Amino acid sequence: MENIIGGYFYKIFSSTNPPHQPKLPLTMARFLDSKFIMEDVHKAVFDIGPMKAPGKDGLPALFYQRFWDTIGPSVVAACLSILHDGASMECINSTIITLIPKVQNPERILDFCPISLCIVLYKIVAKAISNRFRSVLDVVISANQRAFIPGRRISDNTIVGFECLHRLKRKKRKYGSMALKLDMSKAYDRVEWVFLEKMVLRLGFSVNWVSLLMRCVSSVSYSFNLNGQVCGNFKQSRGLRQGDPLSPYLFLICAEGLSSMINEAQARGTVTGFKCSRGGPAISHLFFADDSLIFSKANVANCVEVRRTLDMYSLASGQLVNFDKPVICVSPSMDVTEAHRLAALVGVKLVNCHERYLRAPLFFR
Repeated sequence: MENIIGGYFYKIFSSTNPPHQPKLPLTMARFLDSKFIMEDVHKAVFDIGPMKAPGKDGLPALFYQRFWDTIGPSVVAACLSILHDGASMECINSTIITLIPKVQNPERILDFCPISLCIVLYKIVAKAISNRFRSVLDVVISANQRAFIPGRRISDNTIVGFECLHRLKRKKRKYGSMALKLDMSKAYDRVEWVFLEKMVLRLGFSVNWVSLLMRCVSSVSYSFNLNGQVCGNFKQSRGLRQGDPLSPYLFLICAEGLSSMINEAQARGTVTGFKCSRGGPAISHLFFADDSLIFSKANVANCVEVRRTLDMYSLASGQLVNFDKPVICVSPSMDVTEAHRLAALVGVKLVNCHERYLRAPLFFR
């Protein structure tokens, strides 16, 4: 009898190790792995802005476009050897960092935005990859994310965010709701490559495709443009470049990690989301790249789960929430003391309302 009962419960409580179901269909994975051809390289060349700032070699894209009939065959051969044969990218992936002031009178390094000036030959390779990559992102990136994906518009998030916050601040509910606006510190610069690689594999991309992406990311070396002089030389071990054609799409893959964690918490019921109407969907978050709004019930359990999710994502991805800037607003029916307590649990400031989201005003008189 002991063996029968023990065997019964052992079978129930033993994992069957169910296989992970990737988001990317096998047909799309095969499409990505198909051979690049001359037309892919030609399209990439003429997709680049002709007068974009050049890299170390000083040659803008206009040079390649103007003299394509002469240098085209050599450029195609060089690019295809990288894309197909695994030729090294290090010789064309030397990048100059130029600091662009973000404020009127910059005094600290933090007051500058680092822009990476890549060699155009690398941009052609990266553009050919990104043209193919972005065509499948609509399948693997959640609908909550509206940035950089063909067919999705920034206005979608603005309208939904406006409706949610308008309802949140106008509707008298028995329970309180909250809206948390996040700010990531140096979002591109802190991305851990290990996390990025595992996320791309998790979404169903092939090993060959992931290897090609990671070669683009990891082969970079940096110099600085200081008062017109190029100086310094070092290699990085994490981060994405602002100026690399691939970076926006790779960042979406990283942000999908946070989106998936919030969706899982919503499925478990630990993050409840917000409904604008009784029959409407529960919206837990809206993303536009690293601009984020998170909605949930305003109670201790939801706040603890949101903070736990953010901490787990930061630990895994390298992304760091700048808790000096994020703010939270709650339903007007909530007690002020309780609202301040919940804001302290998340580690953010309490405000009466979010004035703007994606640079658009959220409230009107």
